[in-house]
Order: sequence, then C-alpha cells, then structure tokens
Amino acid sequence: MKVIWAIMFYVLQPLLWLGILMTYMNYKKRIKNERKWFTSSIYIDFFEGRHFLRSALILGLIGSLVGLALGMVLPIKFILVYELIMVILLLMRQSLSIVGVCLSVAALFFTKNLGFWGSINNVLSDKGINERFFNFDNANFLIFFTLLIFLTGIFIKQNAGKFTSPEITYNQRRKRIAYYQFNELSIVPIFTLVPGDWFVNHLAFWPVFDVNHHHYAFLFFPVLIGFKWTVKHAIPSKLFKSLSRGIIQTGLIGIVGIIGSYFYPIISIWAILIMLINYLRVIISNKHTDNKTDFDYSQVINGVRIIAIQPHTPASKMNLLIGDVILEVNHIKINNEDDLYRALSTNSTYCYLKVIDRNNQLKVTETAIFKDSPSELGIETFAEKD
Repeated sequence: MKVIWAIMFYVLQPLLWLGILMTYMNYKKRIKNERKWFTSSIYIDFFEGRHFLRSALILGLIGSLVGLALGMVLPIKFILVYELIMVILLLMRQSLSIVGVCLSVAALFFTKNLGFWGSINNVLSDKGINERFFNFDNANFLIFFTLLIFLTGIFIKQNAGKFTSPEITYNQRRKRIAYYQFNELSIVPIFTLVPGDWFVNHLAFWPVFDVNHHHYAFLFFPVLIGFKWTVKHAIPSKLFKSLSRGIIQTGLIGIVGIIGSYFYPIISIWAILIMLINYLRVIISNKHTDNKTDFDYSQVINGVRIIAIQPHTPASKMNLLIGDVILEVNHIKINNEDDLYRALSTNSTYCYLKVIDRNNQLKVTETAIFKDSPSELGIETFAEKD
C-alpha cells in the first residue's frame, strides 16, 4: 500500500504532465508541418508518445536500479529546485535535460551564498526537517549526473534518426532545402532515497527505511530526458549513432569518478568537470561534422530528390535512402514531380528506378506497387507548390 502512495505522488507531479503535453504538442507541430509541405502526413503514427512511454519504463528501471546500487541519496531541496527549473524550461518549449541539472546546481550554489535558504531552513526545521535533509554532497551529484548522461545517450540511441521527418526552408538562392530535426523527450521516474525525518513525522503511510538510526524515505521523482538537434547535411541515423556513442562514453568517465571518489572524495568534483567538458566536446564535434559535410538535401534540376520515405509502402522495401535522386522511372527520364507520377502511371503493378545516391553512385532498384494506387510509391519530394 505504501508503494502505491509513492507511485501516486509521482503521477501527480506537474513536470510529468507538462512533459506529456509537450510531447503531444511536438507531435501536432510535426503533423502540421508535414501537411503544409506535402500532400499528407508522412508519419501519422504518434511515435513521439510511444517513445515517451517506452523510455519512461525502460530508462526509469535502469536509472532506478543503478542509482540504488550506487547508493544515490538526493536531498529534497535539490529535487524541488530541479523540478522547478525543468518546469520553467518546458514552459519555454525547451527540453534541455543536461542544461537543466547544471542550472539546478548553480541555483543552489548561488542562493546558498546569498543566504536565501537560511530562513527557510529555520522554518522547516520547526516542521521536523533537519539540516541534513538539505545537504547535497558532490558524490551524489556525480552519481545523478552520470545517470543523466547515460540515460540521455541511451535515449538518443533508441529514438533519434528512426523517423526522419523533413522540414523545408529556402537558401539564399530561393532553392528549397530539407533538414531533419529530432525533438523528443520523456519524463523518467527515478528512484532515490531522501534523508530526513519529515516523512516519518508527518506522512505515516510513506515508505521509510531506517539505516544506522537515520531515516530515509524513498521517492520516485520525475527526471527529464530529452534532446533537440537539427541535421542539415549528414545522414541523420549515422550522426545520431555517433552522438549517442560519444555521450555514453562520457558516462563511463562518471563511473570511473564514482569509484575513485569512494577513496578520494575530491575526485568527484574533477569527474563532474571532465564529464561536462567532454559532453560539450561531443556536441561541438558532431555539430562540426554536420556543418562540414559537403552535401545538401536540396532540390535538383535533373531528377527528383527523395527527402522522406513513408513506412509500410513499396518505397520502404526498396534500396532507397533520403538524399537519393531518382533519375529514371520505368526507363523514362524525369526532371520533376509531375514527370515522376506520369512515369509511375505507365505500369500499375511494377516500378523500376534508376537512382544516384549522395556519393554520386548509380544504383537500380525495383518493386511491385499497389495495384489500386499506382502513384503511391511512398516517397516524398519537393512538391511543386509555394
């Protein structure tokens, strides 16, 4: 029964519901953009919601078990400040999980130096919350920060680059260019121990542990795991694979730091700084890779550029990738979208394509197509409309 109360407390958290709302708004925005530029939605499926739920379950379990194994203890002050800052970031339509936790620690540091918590500590001490309830040592922050880095890397690996929905802009020559934005998040329930006597004194139903005559309540608190990234030149799936690998490797630095901090506590500070620097290095390096890639998802004069492939269509079964340019359809040369659909209509059950990929390599592919809808190959191109 006590565990049920703890779960209900998590479900009532405003950060959770804001995360759900943000996920739905991201979905509606994507659908609106797809319908603006194309005949219909490319991915009608609410995959953002599916990723939100799957990540909450899987990453929540991983994070909770690892946090418990490492003995993570978070004071209520940090949890409250963290949730407040994350709520503000979500209200600003930002899902910056790593930035949010850094802002939370910075807020605690500066408000402590300004004496902000002094009067609050006195009031809460009268309510049964002792000073130890507020202590937040570097070792526990290192554990939490390491968890956050690892979970972010796993989140990107699981979800980014799987659904490449294009957005359209114009370059200086008024030529259309596609780019691909990943903007997803999840609110992950992380189990942590919270030191103090307040739960014992005021919430008799709450799950509490007694370790060496010290009380620890257990709490599931919502942790924002999210990432926003725009790919303009590189192959999204490959770039996100590199990005996730670099972030996960950054988490390994935290593991080494956690082990070392048990023997030399000062190591925890250096591990946090090295992790943060390496995280920024990974971000900058992959952004540089994208910017330096000599390729644009742009309109072409000869042929038709593929900028999206709809799932469960004939095109999804062919050897086609975003960025490919279709030169011939059913042995007919094409220059625009109208040519493409006229050539497709010459055979109602079969399609032959000659394609040049982003490396200027020719390839040929063929497939059966829908008999009742011969024009529904399942690719999206730059439609001839303003």
